[in-house]
Amino acid sequence: MPTENQPVDPGFDLNASDGGRGYIAHLFKIVLKRHDYRHYINERLAGDFACTLAQHFEDIKAREEALQLHLNAADQRVDFLEGLARQFSEIALGGFLDEDHVRRVRRDLEDVLKPAVNERGQGIPSTSFQRLNMLANQGE
Repeated sequence: MPTENQPVDPGFDLNASDGGRGYIAHLFKIVLKRHDYRHYINERLAGDFACTLAQHFEDIKAREEALQLHLNAADQRVDFLEGLARQFSEIALGGFLDEDHVRRVRRDLEDVLKPAVNERGQGIPSTSFQRLNMLANQGE
């Protein structure tokens, strides 16, 4: 596991000076592999600063995890859309346009695009959608 992906121990009380310092010391020792700041962190680093910094790192980590989940969902949608585009291509190139099959693929396409409409910037470009929609309409 790369060092930057190693978790920071969530057992620290980030509202107490010792917890904030412990979190920062653990971050430097385990995640960043730096031992040379231990004395400074334990003896000189202001407790309220350590707590604020630790809370900020935890917020960043939470946002990063949420973005990763969002990215995974978008990747799954892309894979599904590529599969649908492949099916349309096979139908169009093969000259075989079974209306029931085209309707099923079109329904699947509409279902998978519904969540993307509500997610700013995550939908497929309008020209791509128009092209897919045009291919779907050819089968009707």
